[in-house]
Amino acid sequence: MNSPAQIATTYYHAMASKDLAALTDLLAADVTLLSPLAKAAGKEEVAAAVGRFMSFFASLKIRACLEANDNQAMVVYDVHFPEPIGIVRTAALLTLRDGKVCASELFFDARPFVT
Repeated sequence: MNSPAQIATTYYHAMASKDLAALTDLLAADVTLLSPLAKAAGKEEVAAAVGRFMSFFASLKIRACLEANDNQAMVVYDVHFPEPIGIVRTAALLTLRDGKVCASELFFDARPFVT
């Protein structure tokens, strides 16, 4: 079985390459997403929200991935958006169950998106 950090890294590599099918395969049926700009529940709703997000950014680069415990990982990454937004430094706490992401909580400054 893959470690939380390995699963989290695979998830964000799929996001960086805008591979929604690979990313969706890593979502649990009852997954939840919480961010400063969005809230979603269930595999289809979360996949749709992530798909919309992927359509906006130019690139995503993982800076670090740390295991918090045996079922969580924290990923720190930079998302590059077209101007005027630019780079958004982000952290995500992923909770995993049976090798799938069952919760994703994002932390970033939402001000550039709500001006």
